[in-house]
Amino acid sequence: ADTAGGMTDIGGVDMDDSTLEEWRSLPGWDCYEVSDKGRVRKSVSVTPHGHVRKCRVLKQDFLGYGGYARVQLRRDGRHTSALVHRLMAMAFIPNPALLPLVRHLDDDRRNNTLSNLEWGTPADNEVDKVRNGRCHNSNKTHCKYGHEYSDINTVVRSGSRKCRTCERQKAVHGRRNRDYELVADEAAWLETMVDDYVSVTS
Repeated sequence: ADTAGGMTDIGGVDMDDSTLEEWRSLPGWDCYEVSDKGRVRKSVSVTPHGHVRKCRVLKQDFLGYGGYARVQLRRDGRHTSALVHRLMAMAFIPNPALLPLVRHLDDDRRNNTLSNLEWGTPADNEVDKVRNGRCHNSNKTHCKYGHEYSDINTVVRSGSRKCRTCERQKAVHGRRNRDYELVADEAAWLETMVDDYVSVTS
């Protein structure tokens, strides 16, 4: 890792020469580095013909991928789109639990400040949305059947609210269906037994 300064535009923000960055090698990409400021660069390399290619910072765009910053990485003649916040987490943030995604804690997809990134799960993402007031369902006061989301009537599972009254009604309805199926099976069995008895005695 090393530090460097420079004037470069990141998502419309100029970084002046006094801004120090820490650069680290990008795991799985030998000729690329990513910084704690959210920049990605291709390190100095030598071509098969002996030409030296200078280090250069890659251009970022926000098209597609839901507005996340991305860069184009090249290896073996093929280009790969990579999300900048995920590259930063791979290089700077340990992930011993092998969590699947990188969260923006403030839900601002363009804020790739290292302190704003953290590994997590889809459920963690939903919790972030509720905390930041960006979850539509968290603003609802009643479920779709009109039951109030009170403290007593609310169950939280995997970061989502559930109506306790609806959950109970589903459970009762499920038991009734199972009981009906058992009665129907028993009735069909009795009918078969009667038919067999009639055919034997006739």
